[in-house]
Amino acid sequence: MRKLTVSLIISCAFNFILSAQNDSLPSKWKSIGWRIGTAIGADYVFPTNPYLKGNYPGGKNINSDFSAHLRGDFSFNPKSGIGRLYPNLYQGIGIDWRSFNRPELTGRPTSLYVYQGMPFAWFGNRLSLGYEWQFGAAFGWKHYYNKESAPYNTAVSTPVTAHMNVGLKLNYLLSEHWQLNCGWSVTHFSNGNTSYPNQGINMTGLSIGVSYIHNQTRPEAPTRDMVSEELSDRRLYFDIMVYAGWRKKRLLNKGDKESVFAGDFAVNGLRSGPMWRINRFVACGGALDFRYDQSALVEPIGEYLPGESITNFTRPSILKQMSLGIMGVAELTMPIFAVNAALGLNALRPDGERIFYQALTLKVSPHPHFYINIGYQLYDFQHPQNLNLGIGVRI
Repeated sequence: MRKLTVSLIISCAFNFILSAQNDSLPSKWKSIGWRIGTAIGADYVFPTNPYLKGNYPGGKNINSDFSAHLRGDFSFNPKSGIGRLYPNLYQGIGIDWRSFNRPELTGRPTSLYVYQGMPFAWFGNRLSLGYEWQFGAAFGWKHYYNKESAPYNTAVSTPVTAHMNVGLKLNYLLSEHWQLNCGWSVTHFSNGNTSYPNQGINMTGLSIGVSYIHNQTRPEAPTRDMVSEELSDRRLYFDIMVYAGWRKKRLLNKGDKESVFAGDFAVNGLRSGPMWRINRFVACGGALDFRYDQSALVEPIGEYLPGESITNFTRPSILKQMSLGIMGVAELTMPIFAVNAALGLNALRPDGERIFYQALTLKVSPHPHFYINIGYQLYDFQHPQNLNLGIGVRI
């Protein structure tokens, strides 16, 4: 898990550097605005699992977090076509250091992440409000779940987890080169159901920071012809993606000590469907999701107590572990990155079971017709399924 996560972060960073030099972007780096900043933050940790609530011998609540951040990003030439179509859009790489109020129980994890954001409301020439998302990996968790040494930690079970964050940013221009940043965000840490337990950590909080900015000005609004040309180039397109991943499988409805099947189960699939660009920021559409899940319909052989690892279980035929899903998709379409959210229903399964599932995906595009897919899937908005790691093309 650690090697895979590191490679994904390096790949994202490398791809956005490549994209910044793509012919569709400004060719002169001196025309690109850039920004370096630092921030501090405080978060409230939601008590979403027994470990965070302190439900263990001598336990105390884990209910707060403090963080320090260092970030660097760039925005496009405000006089270029892409700079005017996506005004003050920025993307970059950040690192943060965190200390929970019980670091002896969690450690002090460090996150490395890519991020993107853009103002959507201006209040005069100095003040703006925008959104921002972050995706990366958090390293250095301590005392994560171990059956012998840390049996109560149901929140974190691996030394590396995913780092996901989304929020709002209020930016105030202090001078030509200095900017004050205030933000509110929600953050999620989990291992994507690659290890068990996987209840994760969820929190929300505020941050404040300052940034040094260079060559960053408010761009001119795009003309109607520029917007029409941008959309006419690819108003309707098809996404075709192959993906793979792995997951854990557990037996539900056994309380806090659910039984888990031993080993990892492979997940592979092919997803394809049309997408229609509503405007230059948003696209929507549908997809057929052909999927093979090695954990589907496995059943334990014999009796197992709650909390025991299920080592002996049935394995149905491959055909019975395949399904065909129908999905509705919405996507935030920006240069370099796209954020995709989907709702799906397994409409065709050999056992007749219908599963309502959800997927959240980050697409990294080193080329307009090619992307790397990093996603996560769950069902009924609460039960984890698997990572979706894949590659796709747009035609």
